[in-house]
Amino acid sequence: MTPIISVIIPTYNYGRFIRHAIDSVRRQTLASVQIVVVDDGSTDNTAEMFATTEFVDVKYVRQDNKGLAGARNTGIATADGEHVFFLDADDALHEKALETALQCMNDHGVDCAMVACRPAVRVLNVETGEERVFEPEEFNQQCSEPVEVLWRDLMLASRFPPSVLVRRDVLRSCGGFDESFSRMGCEDRDMWLRVARHHRIWMVPQRLVTVTFHGSNMSGSPEKQVPGIRKCLDKARADSAMPWWHLGFWMRVRSSFHCTVAMLYWDAGALHQALGHQLKGLLSYPFPGLSGELKRPHLWRVRRLWVMVREMAIGRASQRGGGK
Repeated sequence: MTPIISVIIPTYNYGRFIRHAIDSVRRQTLASVQIVVVDDGSTDNTAEMFATTEFVDVKYVRQDNKGLAGARNTGIATADGEHVFFLDADDALHEKALETALQCMNDHGVDCAMVACRPAVRVLNVETGEERVFEPEEFNQQCSEPVEVLWRDLMLASRFPPSVLVRRDVLRSCGGFDESFSRMGCEDRDMWLRVARHHRIWMVPQRLVTVTFHGSNMSGSPEKQVPGIRKCLDKARADSAMPWWHLGFWMRVRSSFHCTVAMLYWDAGALHQALGHQLKGLLSYPFPGLSGELKRPHLWRVRRLWVMVREMAIGRASQRGGGK
């Protein structure tokens, strides 16, 4: 029987996490689900794991390391389902995730090409095994119905995790994931932008996936994320339906880019780079309006800049005190 949805799980040296992801797919309330694991050249015990009878229900494909975009494209080519759902190997689906996403897609008809969701967050200490799961506060969380995500929304910010339900024919018509991103991040946002150019995307209010942060996530690396974000936005601008003379919009895109990069560097402990980008974010668009588009509090860029300056001042004062 042809599956309704193929869940594609790319993995690279995540053998210690992937069983948790697969089990979450096995627990889905939706029947007729295929699990496709694409091993992107792992050097850990991943291949040995899938040689056992524990994973006979999984379609396992191994390839040379190509990066996330290449692994996802292999998954698309291997999958049998009319729809695909992407799940990172260190994340997990909630029990009704696939049923909820498919229902939303069916409710919105053939115009709906993709359904996204908000995540819950799991912070895992790999050494001790301790974990904490929480739902991050969001300023646009008031909605109780699915909301449409537009191309301009995705240009201003990455709106959701890469755990999405997509029609497989749409991915193919958009050319698949861009493998030139290679080891860079943001290959998913690039794909969603291309989907949004010609199709409609909806985001459900439910949290359908729990994303795991464990200290080695690609999303926490400025060295990989910043070039990927820049490449993604440059591509979208070159192929854009939004003319260059819409300067206000492009100024807001640039401001949001710098503010996003600032937080990546801040979380990585690179405080001077973070402060510089936050300042550029404010100077790139020193006007009101961006807060509303990003569903952020009033003057959030100014407040964040002040917090960075204050924290750096406190840090320097502590260093001087410790040196006495």
